[in-house]
Amino acid sequence: MTKTSYNDPLWEHIIPVWSNLEELGCNACLIGGYALALKQRWLLESRGISTLVDKDLWPISRVTQDLDVVFPIRVIGDQEKNPGIERTLTGLGWIPHREHGNWTYIKSIKGFAEPIKFELHTPIPPPDGVSVKVRGRRVKPKPKPSSGEKTVHGTPNPEAIGFDSFPTEFDCPSPDASSSNHVRIPHPLSLCMMKLISAADRYKRSQRLNTAPEKLELQLFQARKHAGDVGRSIAMLLREEMNSMDKVRECVQQTEPFQKACKILQADFIPTDGWVHLFLSQPQQWREDNFTQIMNVLSEWFTA
Repeated sequence: MTKTSYNDPLWEHIIPVWSNLEELGCNACLIGGYALALKQRWLLESRGISTLVDKDLWPISRVTQDLDVVFPIRVIGDQEKNPGIERTLTGLGWIPHREHGNWTYIKSIKGFAEPIKFELHTPIPPPDGVSVKVRGRRVKPKPKPSSGEKTVHGTPNPEAIGFDSFPTEFDCPSPDASSSNHVRIPHPLSLCMMKLISAADRYKRSQRLNTAPEKLELQLFQARKHAGDVGRSIAMLLREEMNSMDKVRECVQQTEPFQKACKILQADFIPTDGWVHLFLSQPQQWREDNFTQIMNVLSEWFTA
């Protein structure tokens, strides 16, 4: 896969799903590594769009086989839209995961050794939610549709708070360039908040005692992957995203995930001997001046 190509196996399978979700009016947001990959490819194909770090200095977008999508709570509880999501997924060949059915769907496609995953997330519902109920790791519609149709669930994601505050939206062309598909991803501050917490969690797991070395190595790889996504998210920062940053921060700065992200930044990113600082400051990651730019933005954003 080239630095500018949209013709990857995953993209070809997300197009019809995403188009249907847009037609349903789900107002969902792609999150995770694939969201950043799409933004990076869109910017590389575009002209006249300025970013914090010049496009030629970005790392190549990483390959992923997971699609993480955040849905508004009201959509999970909607008696018409929710069954529409289920019909879209199963109608396009996605099947419920046997362990995480209804909030994780899988599909086997050429080019991937393992099935790709489509995982549905939601923010934590309020205690007085009238359209959904929480059962363990599931957010379910309440009541079930009177039509008896099958429904999807969401897995509650605390870090998804504020995902729909000033999201970044753009059009990505289809592989044959005959049409465009509107993509929506969270504001970089929201994405960074998720990635900061994921990086710290994975790194903590990589330091566990009495664990097989290969498992520790995998956790460290995942930790570095999330930390790298933080850097890329800031490097691709647009002027309008910087202008809306204060409003996004107002929405989340009193929440536990934001406070947690601030502590992680101070512990792992800022100190020159922190594991993230040592990793991201390597020449193969970022030039020294670009790394300084990225750290300055993070320090401005994530101040408790």
